[in-house]
Amino acid sequence: MTSRDALGLDDAELAQFLSDEVGSGAEIVVASPGVDGYPEVAVVAARFIAAQDSDAAAIEIADTSPREGVPVCAIVERGATYDEICAAIIRGVVRHRRVAVDDVVTFAFAKLHQ
Repeated sequence: MTSRDALGLDDAELAQFLSDEVGSGAEIVVASPGVDGYPEVAVVAARFIAAQDSDAAAIEIADTSPREGVPVCAIVERGATYDEICAAIIRGVVRHRRVAVDDVVTFAFAKLHQ
């Protein structure tokens, strides 16, 4: 395992992080291509839906933006200083106002001090 891999969140840590940060609702940053092709970035209300049976975990976007079927990058983060920053960058396509949590990059800089 590389030192970069050691900074990432495992599946259980990711589920706990998303539950803590977005579980009952929070604002997250979402980027998507606009109708003119240029990127649009917005802060949107969202909540985390844990995996159930055969359904993957998902981020549910409360807003109607971004549009259905559009690829997005959703960013969930916490921490005010470098050594507190923890984040998940989730990429996927909006389906029924949800983005599956299956293409994710994570990092937790607090792990540098463990």
